Amino acid sequence: MKKLVLAAICAFAVAGCSGGPGSTGTANRPPLQLPDAGKFEVGTCSTIADPVLALGRFTYEKAGVQLTDADRAALVVEGEKLVTAKATAEPALADQMMDVLMHIGFVRIRTGKAYDPQLLVDVEAARQELQTTCTT
Repeated sequence: MKKLVLAAICAFAVAGCSGGPGSTGTANRPPLQLPDAGKFEVGTCSTIADPVLALGRFTYEKAGVQLTDADRAALVVEGEKLVTAKATAEPALADQMMDVLMHIGFVRIRTGKAYDPQLLVDVEAARQELQTTCTT
């Protein structure tokens, strides 16, 4: 009986920290904050604003969870947008885009038990660096 009560209390506590419907933050994790696409510099940066921001939402939503085939397919879609834009990017920006693409590749090939959530953290770090370059 004590275990049942303890389990109910823990469940209530977790629910209380998770926020209401549509909440993206928790007591331990702040809400996702991304710049508006209009903050990206003109040129290649503005071209890649949507996929960079989409990857930011993806890495936030999928942090710490096992990815599905559909999740990996979503990464491919956003990655292909970066590949297309990379062809005309200046070398330094193209290198940063390639870094994001490389980390996406690691996520895509390490499936099942081989998947490590740190891989998605690495995607986010590379994505954040690219975003910072394009918005400052």
